[in-house]
Amino acid sequence: MLLGLLPDRRRDICYRNFEYSNRYITLAFIQMFLAAVYLILACLMVQGYRVRKHRLIIPWMVWSYISLPLATVGVVVLFVVIAIDGEVGTGLFIAISAVTFIALQTYFVSVVKRFVEDLRASGSCTEDISRGGDCSIAARTVFLGKATRSFVGVTSGLPHLCEI
Repeated sequence: MLLGLLPDRRRDICYRNFEYSNRYITLAFIQMFLAAVYLILACLMVQGYRVRKHRLIIPWMVWSYISLPLATVGVVVLFVVIAIDGEVGTGLFIAISAVTFIALQTYFVSVVKRFVEDLRASGSCTEDISRGGDCSIAARTVFLGKATRSFVGVTSGLPHLCEI
């Protein structure tokens, strides 16, 4: 009984995909590299949020702008390949799951984009302080329509308006 469990005694080992193992290993290393890059860019984004510097958030946005269309194309290609193989149900499940992820990631990108726009706009007002201006560092964004943005700041206890 015990001899039947030893690896050298097994005769039913399937080596069907053994010839493609180098491709799988290469793809796994590429995925690990991309995950490491994404982790670094996500850490930069979090640090940019913490210190309110939009320049630290921009690399994550660029990465997302590039990866979202590539992921969409990849999902379509994967669905077609799986459907051609005859597994339409599996392909449909994978496609629906991936589209949900892509939609969620697109929402995250839009939220971060709006945050970066607000940081850029408030940065213009707060940079005025270094030049001797009146705007407060703790300026709050007030939206006055699509074209006009103003910042209400408090300097010496008196509110005023900085136009940008």
